[in-house]
Amino acid sequence: MMDDNPMEKCVSEANCSICGQYFKDPLVLDCGHIFCRDCIMKCWKESSSELACPQCKHIILQENFSQNQQLDNVRLFKQLRDQAEGDTKYCQQHQEHLDLFCKNDQVFVCSVCCGSEEHQAHTVIPIETAALEFKDLFCSCLNILKEERDEILQVQSYMEYECQNLIEQIGRNRETMKADFEELHQFLKEQEKFLLTRMEELEDNIARKREKHIDQVSKELRSLEAVIWDLQEKCQQPINELLQDAGSTLKQFLTKDIFGSSVMFPLELKWEIWDLCDLSAVLKNAMKQFKDAINFGFPLHKAQVTLDPDTAHPKLIISENRKSLILGNWPRLHPHCSKRFDQCLFVLGCEKFNTGRCYWEVTVDNEDGWGLGVAKASVKRKGVISLDPAEGIWAMAKWGDHCTVLLPPHFPALPIRWDLQRIRVSLNYIGGRLSFFDADRGVLLAVFLGASFSGEPLHPFFWLQRKAQLVLCC
Repeated sequence: MMDDNPMEKCVSEANCSICGQYFKDPLVLDCGHIFCRDCIMKCWKESSSELACPQCKHIILQENFSQNQQLDNVRLFKQLRDQAEGDTKYCQQHQEHLDLFCKNDQVFVCSVCCGSEEHQAHTVIPIETAALEFKDLFCSCLNILKEERDEILQVQSYMEYECQNLIEQIGRNRETMKADFEELHQFLKEQEKFLLTRMEELEDNIARKREKHIDQVSKELRSLEAVIWDLQEKCQQPINELLQDAGSTLKQFLTKDIFGSSVMFPLELKWEIWDLCDLSAVLKNAMKQFKDAINFGFPLHKAQVTLDPDTAHPKLIISENRKSLILGNWPRLHPHCSKRFDQCLFVLGCEKFNTGRCYWEVTVDNEDGWGLGVAKASVKRKGVISLDPAEGIWAMAKWGDHCTVLLPPHFPALPIRWDLQRIRVSLNYIGGRLSFFDADRGVLLAVFLGASFSGEPLHPFFWLQRKAQLVLCC
């Protein structure tokens, strides 16, 4: 009972009669009644009559009142007592337990606050209920944040994996390029040594033939000089001496071998020298092409590929812009054309390539089978045709639920664990390489290396099955 506890009785009587709450900064009037300072001041300010006690109506002749520290201590005592019992928070305004929570303002309130004008229309719940609700909310937020963290960690892990993969790819390419250059250096050194050695041999051969010819000419010249000398001497003799041995002297001239201008350097030697000179021009031109290829490369350009209706199987339907391909239910009537595939569901692109590097991209779906690649211009058009490089077709395809390289007899499956949307077909005609990429990820899917195109033009190649659709990207 309250009466049994004097302290509780004291505390219960320590309320302001104006606000009904515990005294806050209490003042004692002349009449002995006590009020909160703010309450009595507000009451007198609103009153137009003389200052009076709101409780007994006693006229207050002057502002002769004092602060009641004892009653203020009662408020402090109750607050300290309750705090000693636990970690309960108290309302600064009403000195009540803050055991309620306003969901609108997200603040603690006491039982008096929730009835005030500030919180009257708000949703107020016990702090235990609010704690459970917020705990559930925090757990939900925590789960979302953990999922985001896991996703970020997964992205980070994939980024590290892809970074390492790209670095390794560059490393492999670096080693291959170094080996290629070393092989090229060795080849050039060997060819340089061979050609220079051959030139030295030809120079030695020419020098030997020159010496032999000089010896022969010198011998002939000495013999001729002797005959000339004798004839000059004979011409200077008197008549009797001149005629005395005229026959013998003339016989010496007539029996002399006539000098013949024999071939000093054989024709074969001259042709071989010319061949080396001509080879020098070939090397110079080849070097220029090689330098251009290294300095500028064969730039990779995007080919604007369109479908060739004259090659399409009768069941294939090509859009007006020649960029889209689907399979019809029935063969369509077309003029006879020797270029048309009559049994296989194939179609070629209009463009042809016989040099350089280029690429084109195709949007694919994952419903049914399709095939992409290149085919020789001379590929067979009639009857059943094997999807085989031996037949002049290099391609990859989707069969069932997996993709494969069209390389019989095993047709190796590709380790692709995601749906393909857009494929890049990259042709390096000079390098004999055909590559397929996931254009959205930049991931290499398959590659044909060392393909022998035999200098023949290549056309983009397409194959379709059932409900599949192919669209050439612009």
